[in-house]
Amino acid sequence: MSEGQSLETRSVQRNRQLHVVVPCPRCGSSKTRVSHRATLADQLWSLVYKRPYRCQVCQARFHAASRGGRRKRKILRQRLLRVSLVFLAVMGLGLGGVLLVFSLKPQPPYSVQSRLDHAQTALDTTLTNAQIRSALAGYGYTPERLSQGKALYEAALAAQKRQQTAYADQLAITERLNQVWDAADDSYQRLVKIARVAFKNNAGLGQQLALDSPRQEDIALWLKQVQRFYATALQSPQVLQGLSIYSITPAKVQAAQGQLRAVEEMVSTLQTQKNRVREVNELRDRALKVLDDWIEDFTAIAEVALEGQPQLLNSLELKKGVP
Repeated sequence: MSEGQSLETRSVQRNRQLHVVVPCPRCGSSKTRVSHRATLADQLWSLVYKRPYRCQVCQARFHAASRGGRRKRKILRQRLLRVSLVFLAVMGLGLGGVLLVFSLKPQPPYSVQSRLDHAQTALDTTLTNAQIRSALAGYGYTPERLSQGKALYEAALAAQKRQQTAYADQLAITERLNQVWDAADDSYQRLVKIARVAFKNNAGLGQQLALDSPRQEDIALWLKQVQRFYATALQSPQVLQGLSIYSITPAKVQAAQGQLRAVEEMVSTLQTQKNRVREVNELRDRALKVLDDWIEDFTAIAEVALEGQPQLLNSLELKKGVP
């Protein structure tokens, strides 16, 4: 492995050895590693060939496909299919039962954008169609009440845009953190290699500098490890003298140490932004809940008001848009 190879590249290569590059679903970083199976949930996930991962940036723990998981899941589906066919045959359902079971596909969850789109369709169609407005007016849905629904939609849409902007900012901050972390780690790894040469015959200094300790992958533990190295080096004349043989001056050590401050600042910035994302998520969800409740009532009344007029009712797309 070349000396200048970045931590990002090394992390990606480690994951590629498992046939998968796994980004963190929370912060978007590719600095993730396989975690040990430690809980009952981990064991249950393993039944569908998913294993736990840990993000080194935000510490999120999540599950993703393990090595060979796609092929194994295909085999599992084939086995389940055979078992299902046997079961249906035994129950006497025959081919019709088989086709019925496999035609029942689970419906995907309604996304935020889907809920907004269908609410917009229902409101805009109602506001622009005099026949629908007239039918609904007889059940209390006056222009003023419809305007209230439109205002709820606009509020939810604005909240969704704020959430998207905040999350995009979080991804940008994560990327910047990855960059400064890579740069700081490259400097640290370079000095560690030089120190190992300089103090290969001095076990005491090697132990003080933790030269043989495994590199910490968690960013908080990594910071402590690197801070210890720099603090020990700068406080020890013997270490500085040994490094000077290889043209490593105290100023160079201090410059490398200064890169840690950039990492610490970005870690703090990322945490602040994560809190911001959490806040706007909650505000967005509350705005959507109010809109969903309004659309739910509107749907029930529209089905009554437009009974016998399926074309008008279908134009509102209410059945599709209400969770």
